[in-house]
Amino acid sequence: MRQSIRKSILMGNILKILGAGVLIPVVLLFPGMSILLKEFMKREKIEKSSRNFKMMIKKAKNRKLIKIVQKDGEEFLEITKLGRKELLKYNIDELKIEIPKVWDKKWRMVIFDIPEKFREGRVALSKKLKEIGFFPLQKSVFVYPYECDNEIDFIREFFDVKKYVILLNVLTLGEYYDLILKQHFDLF
Repeated sequence: MRQSIRKSILMGNILKILGAGVLIPVVLLFPGMSILLKEFMKREKIEKSSRNFKMMIKKAKNRKLIKIVQKDGEEFLEITKLGRKELLKYNIDELKIEIPKVWDKKWRMVIFDIPEKFREGRVALSKKLKEIGFFPLQKSVFVYPYECDNEIDFIREFFDVKKYVILLNVLTLGEYYDLILKQHFDLF
């Protein structure tokens, strides 16, 4: 289990490098690495002769997450469209909402009505909203006090439920709920 988690993290890191637009020369991959790749591997504690690293590159290529492209007569590894989609999976785990020093006194309310045929997306969405700190006001209504438009767009897109999810900015949810939420988020 632990080894599979390590491999998954390694795959995510490889995709992140390529997703950032870094082209890895194929010829440099194993005999001698480029400086950027060496630094990354040093930071991630990956040996350049690591079987895991070579295996992950091969696995990513076989799964069509990366491809070899020709540029100026040299071969480079490049992330594919499918690889970018896979990269989202690694980014969703790291998603966090920045908390400003001063609250703008607005509530961000996520409401959704996701059909049963997309049940898996609905469950994953609810779980992710709770995980990043949203307060479940009702089964399909979640509230958060800070700016989160980009994060919600990303989550809606990731779980493929965009057209069923609405994000509202409201000043009050009524005295009773405002009090409960202020206590929950420690906004006094």
